[in-house]
Amino acid sequence: MSEKTHIHGYYRYPALYGETIVFISEDDLWRVEASGGTARRLTAGLAECSFPSISPDGRYIAFIGREEGHPEVYLMPVEGGQPKRLTYLGGSLTRVLSWKDGSIIFTSNARQGFLKFQELYRISPEGGEPVSLGLGHGVSISFGPDGKSALGRNTADAARWKRYRGGTAGEVWLDAEGKGNFTLFSSTLGVKGNFVSPIWLELKGGSRICFVSDHEGIGNLYSAKLDGTDLQRHTHHEDYYVRYPQKDSKGGQRIVYHAGSDIYIYDVETEKSSKVTIDYQSPRTQCNRKFVEADKYIENFGIHPESDTIIITTRGKSFSAAFKEGPISQFGVPQGIRYRLTQYLCDGEHLVTISDASGEEAIEVYSSDNKLIKSFETHDIGRALTLSASPKKKQVSLTNHRQELLMLDIDTGDLTKIDKSDCNRIHTASWSADGRYIAYDFPTSHEACEIRIFDTVSGKSHTVTKPVLRDFQPCFDPEGKYLYFLGQRVFNPAYDTLHFDLNFPRATKVYLVPLRKDITSPFMLQPKKRKTNSEKDTKENTQQEKELEIDFDGITGRAIEFPIPEGRYHHLGAGKGVILLSQFPFEGALTPGRSGILSNGTLEIFKFEDKKHEKVSDKITWFTLSPDGAMLI
Repeated sequence: MSEKTHIHGYYRYPALYGETIVFISEDDLWRVEASGGTARRLTAGLAECSFPSISPDGRYIAFIGREEGHPEVYLMPVEGGQPKRLTYLGGSLTRVLSWKDGSIIFTSNARQGFLKFQELYRISPEGGEPVSLGLGHGVSISFGPDGKSALGRNTADAARWKRYRGGTAGEVWLDAEGKGNFTLFSSTLGVKGNFVSPIWLELKGGSRICFVSDHEGIGNLYSAKLDGTDLQRHTHHEDYYVRYPQKDSKGGQRIVYHAGSDIYIYDVETEKSSKVTIDYQSPRTQCNRKFVEADKYIENFGIHPESDTIIITTRGKSFSAAFKEGPISQFGVPQGIRYRLTQYLCDGEHLVTISDASGEEAIEVYSSDNKLIKSFETHDIGRALTLSASPKKKQVSLTNHRQELLMLDIDTGDLTKIDKSDCNRIHTASWSADGRYIAYDFPTSHEACEIRIFDTVSGKSHTVTKPVLRDFQPCFDPEGKYLYFLGQRVFNPAYDTLHFDLNFPRATKVYLVPLRKDITSPFMLQPKKRKTNSEKDTKENTQQEKELEIDFDGITGRAIEFPIPEGRYHHLGAGKGVILLSQFPFEGALTPGRSGILSNGTLEIFKFEDKKHEKVSDKITWFTLSPDGAMLI
């Protein structure tokens, strides 16, 4: 039997009582001495634990558990044992903060009108109904003597949005006299930062408020007097933020916190911070192989130009598979590199992908037999958001986080910046069937977005719509007659059922722009003309060979509304004689899972031949079409 090997866990949410530390790792509670040593697992439940706090007598641990779904307050002996559930609130955000006068202090968004609005409560270790502290919105609180307290509002973990300076940055309010009169302490500090995790300290030199701030770049522990003067920095972490500090619940002048994956103890008297060395032994059950639902991990997929193969990107790896039969093949390096947005090039023999092999994201090209053909590591493409291949040439367009639209010629390596918005990100870029034009949505303000078309031959962009608010999701007709898009142009308000007010729950309609002046509206009644088979074949062959023509003169005034009701349309695609739409239902702000990936959409089709608008499928997340518009996934 070999000697045990050292395993380093990821340690979070530490709580301190004298020489005992309780922390979270692998979603379970662990216990270790403050001086370090072997950690002992206290729980092995089916769900995650978080935010432990040790009682002032050192006998119990209050923590958040999810054994029955929602985060609720639980209690268990500090030595271990069966947890006891104390609350039944059903909120989505609940966090244990500390203990006060024998009660557990926690914050929760239960019973609130908004998900991020939280209120402070106390509850007896014996259970019962939680009692509000009556302080309104509060995320954290620390108590001083004689009823004094430091209240934190918007004081979520600063590391989740580093150096945030917006309107919901953390604030610390003080009741310096214990009379319930709070003043904004953080505004007296003379620095602008995100102030979180207030801790009241009673020292020989007087009272001080300790807190985490990142006004100097990285979140560290600071403190100041109650009037905001004498601001001092106590820790000096340069790589990771100080996160979730807690004061010694036994009454000592020490603060425990975690930074990165390690636990530290800051001694207020010696003004030193030391890392706790933990001997961590775990079977790492969560690293075991497991079977998962594939659709939960799919990031992107694309269809081969011949519509016989699909390329799927899942968990940073790309795989190809035939639709009917055949093996699944992985592209790229099997492990250690993350691939995104993989697509087939127009020849069907090569694939283009975004790779982080060099440490920065770059475009790479692979052959169908998994050989790296080209890597464009020297091109600065930013963080790619979308990647689209030309249907006729070895060219790709991509949008990035810098609000740019770029085009790369695979053969020459030339990278062209087509456009850049000063207002918002460009979300969609769609190629014409002949590979000459790229249609894209371009934000002109924070509220408005227009459609533009870039001509790869002339190198010029043309505005093709005049939006009211947002025109988006442009898509070329495969037959070269129209440009389709979604727009928020018609306002049909609906009265609210509870509040006497109007809103616009369904404000999106479908539009098309005839690309030439001689093309009439497809919704006008036309007399039917009989054609011989030879005439039809001649016309089809002519259309396939003829390059797409666009009359840009007066094109902004040619938008035509589809005879389809307004809705909540998200995605638009076009096939021969049809358009496809995804639509998602209107949901309330408290709907569970609303902030996650939308998966309850409907797929709808509009047929030009009979002007019918029908539902094709439901419970969809996304759809894509093959380059010729003949295959749908």
